Amino acid sequence: MGGDSEAEAPPSQVFANVVDVIDGDTIEVAIDGATETVRYIGIDTPEIGQRCAAEATEANRRIVSGQRVMLVRDMENRDIYDRLLRYVYLDGELVELKLVEFGLARPLKIFPNVTHSDEIAEAARTAKANGIGCLWDPELLAEARRLKSLATPTPTPSERIVVEKMNYNAAGDDRNNLNDEYLTLINLGPDLQIEGWTVSDASDNVYRFGKYEWRTGTRLTLRTGSGVARGGVFYWKSETPIWNNAGETLTLGDGSGNTVLVYVYPN
Repeated sequence: MGGDSEAEAPPSQVFANVVDVIDGDTIEVAIDGATETVRYIGIDTPEIGQRCAAEATEANRRIVSGQRVMLVRDMENRDIYDRLLRYVYLDGELVELKLVEFGLARPLKIFPNVTHSDEIAEAARTAKANGIGCLWDPELLAEARRLKSLATPTPTPSERIVVEKMNYNAAGDDRNNLNDEYLTLINLGPDLQIEGWTVSDASDNVYRFGKYEWRTGTRLTLRTGSGVARGGVFYWKSETPIWNNAGETLTLGDGSGNTVLVYVYPN
């Protein structure tokens, strides 16, 4: 999100009246006679025209439209678009958390504004596991449950699987260049059937591989954005960046609860 100068020394919290709801994670408020645009911290909702965008915007409108809310800052005051970055509270409840619990917003963990990132991530895991909200594709959720129930142990490779490259900082704005955020792994062990294997981050974002034979000595690349999987290149199909530029933990699992690789960067 990017910060601004702290010269204005804003208060850590202030009350404001909501005058307009822009979308699922952005509102306009009146503070001391001035109108400010506020971007919610810690979450991201679909953009207008995308799946679940209308539902997220409507839910946000039902919660805060015309209300007097408390705005609480984290480490940074504004983003690169000069919007105030704030946690928004109504009657003591965190609005960001409610939207995630409703299955209408995903966690967006951007350092250094991470005060509530753990509880937001946990709420998202619960919503997704229970199929709450419209963010999740019901068919994909059902298939993930089916694969998990059918999973059989896959031998841990006798040689290492290594991270060849972790390109966690895409060129330009990560959000506009998702396929330049990627990781490349090399299988230095025997041939592996990796259907059901997973790649996950510290916020419990999970990518699950379909049927694929990973031959010894070959590379496997996982890109954050969208595309057609072929030739050992896979796509997370995420609408937001996965890997934090400030540091992250990558975990490769074999689909049966066994950890094959843990990689921490920067290292």
